[in-house]
Amino acid sequence: SSGVLSGTPGDSDVGNYAVVLTAADGDGASSTQSFTIAVSNVNDAGSVAISGTVAEGSALTATVTDGDGTDSITYSWESSSDLSSWSSIGSNSNQYTLTQTEVSKYIRVSVSYTDDEGTVESHSTQTSGTVANVDDDNTAVPTISGTLTQGQTLTASPVPLSGNDEDGTTNADASSYAGYSYQWQSCTTTTVSSCGDISGATSSTYVLTNSEVSKYMRVTVSYTDDQSTVENVNSALTSAIGNLNDAASISGASTGAVTEDASTPATGTPTVTDVDAGENTLQAVSSGTDSANAYGTYGVASGTWTYTLDDSDSTVNALVASASLSDTFVVTSADGTDTMTVTITITGANDAATFGGAITGGATEDTSDASGTATVADVDTDQSTFTAVSTATDSISGYG
Repeated sequence: SSGVLSGTPGDSDVGNYAVVLTAADGDGASSTQSFTIAVSNVNDAGSVAISGTVAEGSALTATVTDGDGTDSITYSWESSSDLSSWSSIGSNSNQYTLTQTEVSKYIRVSVSYTDDEGTVESHSTQTSGTVANVDDDNTAVPTISGTLTQGQTLTASPVPLSGNDEDGTTNADASSYAGYSYQWQSCTTTTVSSCGDISGATSSTYVLTNSEVSKYMRVTVSYTDDQSTVENVNSALTSAIGNLNDAASISGASTGAVTEDASTPATGTPTVTDVDAGENTLQAVSSGTDSANAYGTYGVASGTWTYTLDDSDSTVNALVASASLSDTFVVTSADGTDTMTVTITITGANDAATFGGAITGGATEDTSDASGTATVADVDTDQSTFTAVSTATDSISGYG
């Protein structure tokens, strides 16, 4: 009789196996035979695969698969721009973290090892696409130089940004930093949320105006990095902008008029124009201050001047009705940068005359006439005289 031993050994069956065969007949006789079956290894080819996001900053992992098992594995990572020329970027690790240097390149990993059956193997694989860029912020900020006072010029410098963006600033740096643009901002507080663009302020320099007084300045510098991403980088805030005293202008209410003995003062409220906050008014002057010709006194309060005529002044009293004098005083803007002369027209009034001397007399019927010399006093100029009366003018009672 005969028989066949059959089967398909696997990787785990590699080795030598002792086989004993025993045959027995119907009478109880038996016979044995022994032999060895040797199962030889057939190499199972291994492979390596790359997993992970193929983008800057991400980690790629190499995974080796081999049915014969693996022993110590050596890793070698490489990059290439054209799939032809490869450059080493890392080794001795199954992981590699992609950097800016690998952006737009292919990545390949090569492995070598001896499998558990003693076969030396080498395998490699590469990414299907190039490494994607992830935008990197510039690690520097632009600077501002200049005097922080109204009327002064501030200058923004992009120089600190150069070379501090992993995505590159080569294009922006070209032609003496011609690739940078600017937007100036003013901020009402030291909180950046209070900052707002200044219309038209898009040069590398900015001349401070009255609008920026007591505010803080910031500049935004923009450029396109070498990966074609537009970057906007803000400077630090400056200290508060100091004020420069702007010249004021006074207009209007530069004249006034008073009348002798009327007891009514003249007043006026000029217009003061001054861009500086709180300075669009006049300097105060105490009431009772002598005017230029001392015909009266004046004072200034809350932007309004008041002139009071001195009716006891001899020159004023000497004015006849309809005659006039002029007097002046000067008002000054709150900041002292402008003055205006106020002219007051003084009109005279008729003052009452007083009589003295021979104001009584006596006459006798059919005998003699009465005569005498009276006097008159009048503070009005050229008014201390009598009006001539023709002879034979009737008296009040008609007796003479």
